Formats: sequence, structure tokens, C-alpha cells
Amino acid sequence: MFDCGAWQTNEFFGSRWIQKREEVQQRNLQLLCSLIVFFSPTFVSMKKVAVFPGSFDPVTKGHEEIVRRASSMFDEIIVAIGNNTSKSTLFSVEQRTKWVTAAFSNLTNVIAVPFDGLTVDFCRKHQASFILRGVRSVIDFEYERGIAGMNKSLSNEIETVVLFSDPQWSSLSSTIIREIIKNKGDVSQFLPAGVNVYE
Repeated sequence: MFDCGAWQTNEFFGSRWIQKREEVQQRNLQLLCSLIVFFSPTFVSMKKVAVFPGSFDPVTKGHEEIVRRASSMFDEIIVAIGNNTSKSTLFSVEQRTKWVTAAFSNLTNVIAVPFDGLTVDFCRKHQASFILRGVRSVIDFEYERGIAGMNKSLSNEIETVVLFSDPQWSSLSSTIIREIIKNKGDVSQFLPAGVNVYE
């Protein structure tokens, strides 16, 4: 006599086994695809490159703190020293580049490069997908939000990454430093090691 209950039980377990086998095969396929992508020359050669633009006139410990924190987030950080001929600076672009290089001499993934023109164009030239910015206050945030929005409009593939400054350096700015220098004050405590504005 035919046992319907036994047939239904076998059918149930049989379908569950097929379903499990398909799930395992799917996971194995996904894993294989991931390995193929991960070990492909294109993927391996991809680097997370960020550009940290500014005048750095001069570079301060506030700048240094942002870059050092970000250095573990990116494969390479390019500190882009603005060379805007229409903007008056206290120090030459050559001197500013020298100081930035000295400030990060112990970070192998940080380089200093002078630039002019649009930041997004500089990013494209150096194959950078990120713009790094530091924010000290609400005023900074509103300003950077506007700039980030404009950069996004100019180049949709480039993202802006914002780090909030350590409270210790939230009131520090190159503008204040320049005023102290002009009035012959000592700013050495606000500058990274290797930066001597009095040389």
C-alpha cells in the first residue's frame, strides 16, 4: 500500500536538500567572484588618494593634526599648496612646500605638491577621488559645505571627506599666525617640528 505520508516527507526533505545545495553553490559563486575581483590587477592597483588643498601660509599644527589622522584612512595624501598669483601670501610657494614636506617627512604616504587652478582639476590630474578638509567650527562647516557642493557639481566622482579638528587647535588659523609673525611674536608652539618661519 502506498504511504502518502512517507512520500510527502521524502519530498519535503528532498526539496530542502536541493535548496540548501543551491544556497551553498550561490555562496561559493559569490566568493569566487569576490576573489577574482580582489586579485585582479585593476583592483589591486586602485589606490585611495586624497587631496588636502590650502594655502598653508604657513602650515600649522592644526593642519598637521588633520593630515596625520587621515593618513591611516588613505593610501596617499597629496597636500596641495595653492599658488594663486592673485592672492597675496606672506611666504613663497617654494618655502611653503618645503615646510609641508618637512612637517610630514615621517609619513611615507604624504607628499607636498604646489598647484594652481581648480582643485577638482588637480584631483583628476593626480587620480584622486577624495578631497580632504578640516573643520574647526560651525562657520567652517557652512563654508566647506558650500565648497563641497560646488566641487560635486563640477566633478561628481570626487567626494569631500571632512574631519573635525581637535579642540586644542580649533581656534588656530594661518591668518592669526601671520598677524603674530608680522608683529614679531613667537609662533613656534603653533607650528609643526621642522617649520621655522624665522629662518
